[in-house]
Amino acid sequence: MPDAYNTSSYISTDIPAMPPIPGIAEIALEVGTGPQFGAPQPKTFSVSEVQWVRTNVAAFSWNNLILDGQKVPAQSLRNSNRFLAFQVQPGSHVLEAAFEPDPLWVKLRSWSVPATAFLSLGPLGALLIL
Repeated sequence: MPDAYNTSSYISTDIPAMPPIPGIAEIALEVGTGPQFGAPQPKTFSVSEVQWVRTNVAAFSWNNLILDGQKVPAQSLRNSNRFLAFQVQPGSHVLEAAFEPDPLWVKLRSWSVPATAFLSLGPLGALLIL
């Protein structure tokens, strides 16, 4: 099936891919509603042995996973069918996701919004300069 949305263009290529693993655990982080609308919510889960876990978090370099309050190191993450996967030790865990954009992107975006608004004024913008 063709990829109509070209998702491979925004999926990070710096996260190593992994071959399919039979029996990989699937952990889906739910998205908040109300005041937490759109924010990924923590998920508690347990495993009885060392286990690979695939999340529903896209394998994108600005997406981070936090396991039991500690950021999962980038070298421990794998790209499993375009989603982040990692190995966990036996026991009960709390998984969270965090979106941390590149600081340069944040700064450029903060400048681009007023610049775009100013330029969209067209001739009126030129009058404001004078």
